[in-house]
Amino acid sequence: MNIHFKAAAKTVFMILTCFSAVAITGLAMHYIPLETLANIGSFLLLGFLVYVAYSINLGQLKYEEKLKELDNSLKNVKFDK
Repeated sequence: MNIHFKAAAKTVFMILTCFSAVAITGLAMHYIPLETLANIGSFLLLGFLVYVAYSINLGQLKYEEKLKELDNSLKNVKFDK
């Protein structure tokens, strides 16, 4: 597939996604009560914060594992004197 066609397809997808998000938000604000929208927003924010905490912890654990691998690989290196 041509790289220009891929770029065009991704651009169209991004624009359609933006328009869909605006339409869904407008419909939600018109048909769903404000209290319900506030609750949904609160749960989404809480979920996002949990995801951020998870990804920070996952990154730290991956970093520690990589350091252990590097440390073990350096222990196996023999230097000539």
